[in-house]
Amino acid sequence: MSPDRSQFYRYDTISLSCEGHSNSTGWKVVRNTSEAGVRTCSSSWGFISSSSACIFGNIYPTDSGVYWCESADGEKSNGVNITITDRLVLLESPGLPVSEGAAVTLRCKAETNSSDLRFDFSKDGLPVSINSTGEMIIHSASKSDEGLYKCSIHGGEESLGSWLAVQDRLVLLESPGLPVSEGAAVTLRCKAKMSSSDLRFDFSKDGLPVSINSTGEMIIHSASKSDEGLYKCSIHGGEESLGSWLAVQGEINGHVHTDGVL
Repeated sequence: MSPDRSQFYRYDTISLSCEGHSNSTGWKVVRNTSEAGVRTCSSSWGFISSSSACIFGNIYPTDSGVYWCESADGEKSNGVNITITDRLVLLESPGLPVSEGAAVTLRCKAETNSSDLRFDFSKDGLPVSINSTGEMIIHSASKSDEGLYKCSIHGGEESLGSWLAVQDRLVLLESPGLPVSEGAAVTLRCKAKMSSSDLRFDFSKDGLPVSINSTGEMIIHSASKSDEGLYKCSIHGGEESLGSWLAVQGEINGHVHTDGVL
């Protein structure tokens, strides 16, 4: 579901869509609130736009609840806990679980306009960051980052809490961590935590497919600058790895030997 956020201000307008699902036009947005129970968009709340998004405005705390996408066949996406707040401070954070290794940005928003604001971030009640940018960046999420986050204006009002969930990534791309020399042989390996003899692996470069095989390996026999780019791999039709940049450099005093992993 898009947008992947857990908190919104009262009176905001929200547009929710079921992006990323096959035949997304066959999916609908559903919610479950404590006041109205389970309702489909446009049945008693919101309206469907021309782009198939569910739009509802002038929102109130009573609109807080679990929102998800559902197909005509009854298939459901993961639910997003959306909270509507009337506080002066709001924490923007992912509403869906993030994958291990992913970069995550938490943003603290204040209705107060001032150039000298300082923002405090906390996790499970303990301070983790104080800054003037209003952003806290987790460069590579791990299970230890999972927890209840809040933010506040330094010495002032605090936001509601948002739970950050971190899930295991099932697919990992092993690739050189350092630049490789032109002409060198390079092997990219796609690793999956699931065990099966009939897995097929997809490799992509800069968003375009470059290889599909059952070995989980993609070999570049003689690297050139044209091989430089952002590589990913996935289980055919399933989860995708994080991206890994492959850098190719000209030979300087012989070959540069690398065997780093992502």
